[in-house]
Amino acid sequence: MAPRDGRYSRRSSRKWTPGSASGAAATSKDPARGGRSSRTGTSRTAASLRAAFGPRSFTNAEVREIGISSDQLFQAVTSGKVHRLARGTYVVDEPCRRTLLLHLQYELTRRGIPSVAGGCSAAHIWDIPIIGANDPAADCEPLLWLPPGSKRQGIRHGVHVIHGDIPRNHTSLAADGLVLTSPLRTAVDVVRLARLSRTFALATLNGGLRAHLAASSKVPLAQAGLVTRLAQDPRARQRLNRELAAVIADVPAWGIRSVRDCLPFADARLENAFESLSWGRFVEAGVELPEPQAWLQGASGRWYRVDFWWPDLGLIGEADGMVKYTEPGALAEEKARQLDLEGPGRSMIRWGWGHVLPDHDPLFDALIARIRSAA
Repeated sequence: MAPRDGRYSRRSSRKWTPGSASGAAATSKDPARGGRSSRTGTSRTAASLRAAFGPRSFTNAEVREIGISSDQLFQAVTSGKVHRLARGTYVVDEPCRRTLLLHLQYELTRRGIPSVAGGCSAAHIWDIPIIGANDPAADCEPLLWLPPGSKRQGIRHGVHVIHGDIPRNHTSLAADGLVLTSPLRTAVDVVRLARLSRTFALATLNGGLRAHLAASSKVPLAQAGLVTRLAQDPRARQRLNRELAAVIADVPAWGIRSVRDCLPFADARLENAFESLSWGRFVEAGVELPEPQAWLQGASGRWYRVDFWWPDLGLIGEADGMVKYTEPGALAEEKARQLDLEGPGRSMIRWGWGHVLPDHDPLFDALIARIRSAA
């Protein structure tokens, strides 16, 4: 069955299915007789397409331009080496959110329509956390910003198309060619479009501040300790807050109050969504805010970095995810660390995700009461 203009005829009696006898006879040759197996051919076709187009999508016409026939393309698609993204449009790698965004952005650019990936999709790329009401990792559909009046808003191939003017200084260019909103603009848009409450919004804004600090300092965001060390400089935090305020001043007013409510409490020292959510609970309770990522000296003379420290209360707070204790000996080391830190005038309290996700939890409410009564 030969493709014609990007479409495979339904009238053909010849059907090809992977592993079938007819497919094998039609597309394979015996290497012992000097032929070439279809597996080798489709692998070479896929490799040529990946070299020519990378992660972006391509059409039948573009495939023919690089010397690959429609029959070779069809065999690569049928064998699973190449994937059909839309009618007459293909990608080499398994389609994902980013592939969809690249495909749509490429198609829109060909028509002279600029577009910017943003919202939740950009947040996932920047590794900016989004916390749902009942889930530490909220999910949502990918989003593309288009100029007003350029194309009808709605869902295109699983991507939400929305109108909005994005200034050039609010965008970034990824290595694969994807144009997306900058970390700060991404965090602001996620909070205001979803109207996140301040408790959850702080996790997203703090994540945006850290992603922006990492990108501007040429530091991998995955090196959380190094990013935190940069954020511990008061001048760096003041600069970050000024840049965040400048972004807020350039976005539409719709939903911006959700962002402004968070500004006095945004802090790039909070390393992850768990710590930021805990911080948000302290803010909502109206209690004395601790010093995040503080260094304390233990009885042995060794120094440790703790998640939260209330110096007036002599209280250490640790936002404990159980992941850190999966390694052999990790729990014993943490016990030794706690004994070294605790001493005259110091105590430690721990809590987990399950204590801060709900609005009320007995352990966390007791911590809030303790801080409030001491103050």
